[in-house]
Amino acid sequence: MLIDKQFVTNAHLHHKYLYFRGLLSPALSVSLGLEHFAFWGGYSPIYGQLPGWNQYFRSVFGLAGGKDAPHYDQTNGAGNQLGSYNLEVKKDWKTMSTTFYWNHPFEDRSGIELANLPDGLWGIYLKTKDRLSFITDIVYEYMYTLNQSGAIATHLAPTPEDPNRMTYRLQKRR
Repeated sequence: MLIDKQFVTNAHLHHKYLYFRGLLSPALSVSLGLEHFAFWGGYSPIYGQLPGWNQYFRSVFGLAGGKDAPHYDQTNGAGNQLGSYNLEVKKDWKTMSTTFYWNHPFEDRSGIELANLPDGLWGIYLKTKDRLSFITDIVYEYMYTLNQSGAIATHLAPTPEDPNRMTYRLQKRR
């Protein structure tokens, strides 16, 4: 239970992670993982008392909220869903190693379902084995966020002034 001063008081937090690593050869490895945080329950100044433990499994698995959940949770996911999918491919050579990685953050069900591919942080990391050389490490990263919630999305985007406000994004930006 979260007890610090927050907009939604007495909310709950669930955190999980799961990673798999495989060696394709002695010099080549692949890692695939998921990190997931779910906030649910508590008291909202806008919606009042939010569903609690009866929404636990919906929150943990990123499912839509039940009938007693706010409309936004019913159309998206129970509670506040945050997390990332992580992929890493590492190759070792005699004088250096290379790591390619992709981190796909999500904050709603469309991200959990990967509807917003190819969004994420793409990177490559080069590391020399000679740690005394002038340049030992090089990192290049590219953050892509143009797809956000997928090509076509309809969301309830409440504000304190208008808790039933709808926003639409009709087509993917090119």
